[in-house]
Amino acid sequence: MLVGLVALAGGCTETVFSSCNCDGDLDQSDGDLLQGDVDIETEAELDGVDGDDEKEMAESLGEDAELHEDDTFSDGDVEVESDTESEIEGDMEADAEVEEDDGMNLGIAWADIPGGSTYVGCQPGDDECLDQEYPMIVVHINDFQMMTTEVTQEQYEQITGDTPSHNRDCPICPVENVTWFEARDFCYYIGARLPSHTEREYAARAGRMEIFICNDAPDCLEDHAWGTRNSEQRTHPVGTKLPNDWGLYDMSGNAHEWVEDCYSETLEGTPDDGSPRTGCQDGMGMVCGGSHYSSTEYMRLSYYVGKHTYTNTISLGFRCARDIIIK
Repeated sequence: MLVGLVALAGGCTETVFSSCNCDGDLDQSDGDLLQGDVDIETEAELDGVDGDDEKEMAESLGEDAELHEDDTFSDGDVEVESDTESEIEGDMEADAEVEEDDGMNLGIAWADIPGGSTYVGCQPGDDECLDQEYPMIVVHINDFQMMTTEVTQEQYEQITGDTPSHNRDCPICPVENVTWFEARDFCYYIGARLPSHTEREYAARAGRMEIFICNDAPDCLEDHAWGTRNSEQRTHPVGTKLPNDWGLYDMSGNAHEWVEDCYSETLEGTPDDGSPRTGCQDGMGMVCGGSHYSSTEYMRLSYYVGKHTYTNTISLGFRCARDIIIK
């Protein structure tokens, strides 16, 4: 169990795996969501499962699911940079390599993600895009490493002494039911960080300019992701579906994943260098990728949604990233 470990983040000091009550990039003054002029939807509704169904699913695992509300989003304009698609794809011809060396006996495998440029956001021909997935932008990403799988329950428990997961009978399933703070602190503790939104989408695409991780049609997801069509409404052991072209597993479905960024209702203003968007105003973080509760429209590579940083649900996990240190 961690005792007295201190991390510095967002301009404040906090004890790891506890809440931060000081001022930083994230507004952490309370756990309430801003409910101005926007509609409120639960995560279950966003993923095509109503709140009653998700609670019933959680109870079948022996726990009650606590559902949190989310803001919906405003319209954005579609703009495409002048870079040609062939030029962008040409920057990412190198294959990622997998390195099994975490130094803490956690069994973490890291994939080398080669730097390059890509379009991020709603892809041409995608009719399912949400307002926040516009406008399409070009980002330039430096080399970095990403965990090949989501953090598992046994990895999380080895560091924290416990697992918050509802599906507790599967130690090699993704840890879920974690807040943004808990995910960030775990990554910090192992010498890593949460990936940014653009790093994650870039890594998930692995050089592909397609709607899904494997094609422009959702039928291929059966072999690559756990969603409503094949998950039996529970998480599954990580790495049991096919990886993407850079050796990353479950990027489109098993657990949703926290990223470092603050949530934004538009991609306009997103840093183009792979760094996260900061300066959260309403305590809203960002979640990417599909989950075992997701229908195919929420398993698209450009999909992301806002969640309050204190949110923890039975479908919400994470994976870590780290910069490549040149020796």
